[in-house]
Amino acid sequence: MATRTNVNSIRPKSSGEERLVVPWEASGIFTASAVIKDKPGLLGGVIVTVVGEGTADSIKVWDSPDADTTGDVELTRVTLAAGTNLGQQAIVMFPSPGVYAQLGIYVEMSSGAVLEYELYYR
Repeated sequence: MATRTNVNSIRPKSSGEERLVVPWEASGIFTASAVIKDKPGLLGGVIVTVVGEGTADSIKVWDSPDADTTGDVELTRVTLAAGTNLGQQAIVMFPSPGVYAQLGIYVEMSSGAVLEYELYYR
């Protein structure tokens, strides 16, 4: 009796392949600055939503394990202009495997911002 063998099923995966099969984790919805991850990881995307009337608001995502961003690298910034409609969203997704954060992921929200955001990370 003949059987079929899937060559890929018997070849061990490299660490790079294993990272790509791990699903993205959602941070949950935040309305203030927060440490999302305090150790190295990958940033996969950001969704920012306007939830109130206000001025130009922005969030900055830093490669930082804490709120002290001195000397740290800004990974991305999302700014929504003043007068944007309630519920308007900005969606930023990065190509696979994502943006590598060597120290951690910290999100800084501008003072008085009327935004909420959610990050996808590993």
